[in-house]
Amino acid sequence: MSSVLDAVQSNSARILQLLIAIPGSIRQKELDRALLQAAKLGYHECALHLLQAGADPDFSDASSNSPLKISVENGHTQVAKVLIAAECDINKRTNSGSTALHFAARYGKCDSVDLLLAANVNPTIRDSAGNTPLISAAKAQQVPVMRRLLQVKCAINAKNKEGMTALHYACLTGMGVELLINAGADLNVKDTVGNTPIIIAATEGLCKTIRKLCLANCDVNLCNTDQQRTALHYMAMKGHVECVEELLYAGAHPDIPDAGGCTPLWHAINRNQIGVAKLLLRSNCGFGFKNYSFKCDTSMLQLALEKGHPEIVKMLVIAGCDSHRLGIWLANENIEQVIRENVGLWDWLQEMAATPNTLKQLCRLCVREAMNHEVICKTEHLFLPQAMKDYIALKELDDYH
Repeated sequence: MSSVLDAVQSNSARILQLLIAIPGSIRQKELDRALLQAAKLGYHECALHLLQAGADPDFSDASSNSPLKISVENGHTQVAKVLIAAECDINKRTNSGSTALHFAARYGKCDSVDLLLAANVNPTIRDSAGNTPLISAAKAQQVPVMRRLLQVKCAINAKNKEGMTALHYACLTGMGVELLINAGADLNVKDTVGNTPIIIAATEGLCKTIRKLCLANCDVNLCNTDQQRTALHYMAMKGHVECVEELLYAGAHPDIPDAGGCTPLWHAINRNQIGVAKLLLRSNCGFGFKNYSFKCDTSMLQLALEKGHPEIVKMLVIAGCDSHRLGIWLANENIEQVIRENVGLWDWLQEMAATPNTLKQLCRLCVREAMNHEVICKTEHLFLPQAMKDYIALKELDDYH
């Protein structure tokens, strides 16, 4: 004889009706398990008959799966409608504290999300990790679901237990960032370690996301807590020239030291990021900063010499870095052999060390110091010949790649 579960698995609604026709002939546990199976397979007629026979719409198995949870995560909206009509608990939680809406959001089941929202599900309910359905959707890159949730009051700036909002997670992948910005997400919110959305985007190297956040006027100079780094620090380390340019244009301060005393330029030199070093030098960053995490004073030029980065060494000298101490650094036995073996560069460095700065070079240093970090845009507005503007703007650094 066919069982209730067999009838459901074969989607035999007629046989199921016959089996449950006699009241009390089927045990409650059989009805409940059959309902879970109907929800999983999407057989709404079977689900309706089982509910009419007394199946519990809020029954959960050992893994805390309820019929509604199973139906929505599989996109079986017809079953979900039957369960909602039977007045199931639409906010019922699993062992992880997640509700059906969390699962629908995570798996991108837009129809299920619409159905649950229409049934007045709680759109701001949190799971045991503090995630709202919007955060779950952002983590799973489910932008259409995010759009639906934002149409209701879904607590756009809610934080989970890590202090992360939906925008933080969107900035990990770049998905849904513009949507959240336009909906009014807090651009400068910090997680538990002080990371803002733009810092998150910087750690992932997402230039388009950084551009969107900059255009929305986020604070580009906020530091995280443990390393005291800004987005510019991370971009300098990664060598993303385009992103560094965006950040500088948005007002990023190039001279903020991190917890180790390192500025973005120091990180760019340390990792031989030539393009970034060039941009930072042209933007008038301070090249007199030293890394105070070492017992010895390590200047920018000394670092470049010891790391063996010839292009950056030459750019620093041209920009006027430590010109009065160049001879001292050249006598340092820690200079990388690749510098000494580059005969043309070595002879040029010796010549520069022995030659005082010209009046032209000194004037450039003074003009650039007066313009501070706005040197590039201010130079363009000077009533000077283009050749002189190019000299002030360190245009000759473009020869290095």
